[in-house]
Amino acid sequence: MLPAPLALVLTICAIVRLKQGGIIYRSSDITAPCAILTILVLQFAEKTGMLYMLLEANFGFEIVMGDRAGEEVLQRCIALWSEAARHLCLWAPFYISVLFLVVMRHYRSRIIGAIKKIFGMCCGRKDERVDYSSETMRSIIADQNRARRFKSFRDGV
Repeated sequence: MLPAPLALVLTICAIVRLKQGGIIYRSSDITAPCAILTILVLQFAEKTGMLYMLLEANFGFEIVMGDRAGEEVLQRCIALWSEAARHLCLWAPFYISVLFLVVMRHYRSRIIGAIKKIFGMCCGRKDERVDYSSETMRSIIADQNRARRFKSFRDGV
């Protein structure tokens, strides 16, 4: 139970440090720590819900209030929390990978490109443009090299 809160505190410190730094480094992207913070908050909620479920199942642990209506509301909230913790535990690999893929800039651009290609194939559109600029640049450089060699050969003879 200790690693999740410790990681949560350290991630919050890292985000605050990035925000307070004032110097923007090229590699200091704030989206990765925010994604990790979101994942840690969800995992902390999951683990505390699971802890309560285990305490209740193994030791008969109950939270009792003085009011009957308040106790019913509390039991409903705890039941919802336990159900949410169970779903978070089951879906953790999926939401972690999706969150990282959506938040990280490099992966997001690749996913968008792949989705565009898939929709293009499904819809039958062929809007892809062929970029000849790289081939044109190569041919220009090859022509310049050929002209230099010819000039140096002509000057040398």
